[in-house]
Amino acid sequence: MVKAKAEIDEFLPTMQFGFQLEGEKTVLCQMWVTPMGLTEWRPVPMVELGPTRKPAIAGYLEDDDD
Repeated sequence: MVKAKAEIDEFLPTMQFGFQLEGEKTVLCQMWVTPMGLTEWRPVPMVELGPTRKPAIAGYLEDDDD
């Protein structure tokens, strides 16, 4: 089995989600954490499905992903 190692300042995604207010909009966010316990809430990208349907969670992409 291969064990992945994380850098001490590298943020990794968790399964913790929550809603935060940004202006008048409610945004779904995901908690990211470093091995040292620092946390950061990041907005979860959403896909608009149309005017009659609510947005769907699209997940996240790596920064260098096209």
